[in-house]
Order: sequence, then C-alpha cells, then structure tokens
Amino acid sequence: MTGAILAGGKSLRFGEDKSLYMLKNRHVIEWIASALYKCVEECLIVVDTPQHIDKYKSIVRGNLNGLYHLLPQGQGGTVNSVNGLKPIRIVSDIIRQRGPIGGIYTALFHASFDIAFIAACDMPFICPNFISYLTEYFSSSCSKEIKALIPYKGERLHPLHAIYKKTILKDIEDYVLNGGYSIKGFLSAIPHKKISIEKKIHTLEPFIRESLKPELSLLNINTKKDLEKAVKLYDKYQSLQ
Repeated sequence: MTGAILAGGKSLRFGEDKSLYMLKNRHVIEWIASALYKCVEECLIVVDTPQHIDKYKSIVRGNLNGLYHLLPQGQGGTVNSVNGLKPIRIVSDIIRQRGPIGGIYTALFHASFDIAFIAACDMPFICPNFISYLTEYFSSSCSKEIKALIPYKGERLHPLHAIYKKTILKDIEDYVLNGGYSIKGFLSAIPHKKISIEKKIHTLEPFIRESLKPELSLLNINTKKDLEKAVKLYDKYQSLQ
C-alpha cells in the first residue's frame, strides 16, 4: 500500500506551515512519515507547486534518512526497500487550485499500489495500528465495488485519514471537469463505505481499541490551541503505556 501526505494547504488559521511546525523537536510531517513507515510500502509527500519540493527534500535527507530513501523527481515504479529504507517521493499537484481533491488525485496518480492511505499534513499523531486496522477492514469487509473507506466520528467524516483505490482517478477527473471541488461532494458520486468510530471501533476489546488510538490518530491541528490539546492527549496516552 502507498501512504501519502497532503502538504499543499495554506495553513491560514494556524498562521504558518503546519507540516513544518516543530513539535517535540520534530517537524509535524516527520511524525506522520515516521508513522506511515510502519504500515506502508512507499510514501509520497504531495505539495501544491514544484517550488515547494526542495524544502521537503531537505527534511527527508536530513531527518528521515534512517527510514526512507528519496527517489529522484519524476521517478516512479520503484517500490523496493533498500537496506531497510523505504522509497519516498515528493510530487507536486497535477490538478492545481482544487484543494485536497487535487492532492488525492496527485497521490493516486503517482501511487505504485492499487490502494493508498491518504493523510492530511496536520495529523501529527496518526497511529500505525489504526491505519493497519482500516486496511484490513477495507480488504476483508468491503465489497469489490467499494472505492474508498472513510472513518467518521459523530457527524464528522475524516476523508483525509482514509483509504482510496487508485481506480478513482477517472472519477476525480470527471468530477473536477464538471466543476466539483469538495471531497464530500466527490464521495457522494462514488461507491464508498464509512466506518464509525463509536459503533465499530469502540465495540472492540479494550486492549485492541487502546492499541488503535483512534481519537489521537484522527486529531488534526487547525490552530495553535488545537495543537496544545493534541499534545496533552498524546502525553496522556504515553503515560498509560
């Protein structure tokens, strides 16, 4: 499976680039990429313009070189690990100025595998066990026509902490050509399945549920106050281990 981090947002409410914010001595995007390393075969970082590629290259080379080997720009198809290092590519949006739906398209276009886990760049504490659980659920409990698996809690969908099939590329093209913009609007046009955190995850055995950490994994940071809350919850989980 491919893991992709969408890092092309403007971070207006946060006040600075969320993915490059230093959190406990690591960039937020380092936290995400390190988690993905444990449950995917390759990683993609999707940025909005080619001009932003170099700043992520320096992070990969300097801070993630113990996990990933950086593939040259434009190189695809190489998904093998090298001495335990998994491949990572940094790519820019193919469909520009379309927000996350354009990022999902770019990620799936470059993905070497048939399915991809798509993550926002503002979810620093995504849990590898939870991603693996979603992947297994998608493989074992979703019919073949289902093209995406989206977790939700209460009334809130989490389409940027979700699994998508590469086969939706043509669906996205058609949606965008017809003026579509929102992910929710797109999902309504394709066969997909939602998985409830309350009804499904919370009914699991306590030790399994605790290992998945769904509440922590789904936390996103739109503001500095959100970040403070996320860190407190993370520290609480760490103290219980």
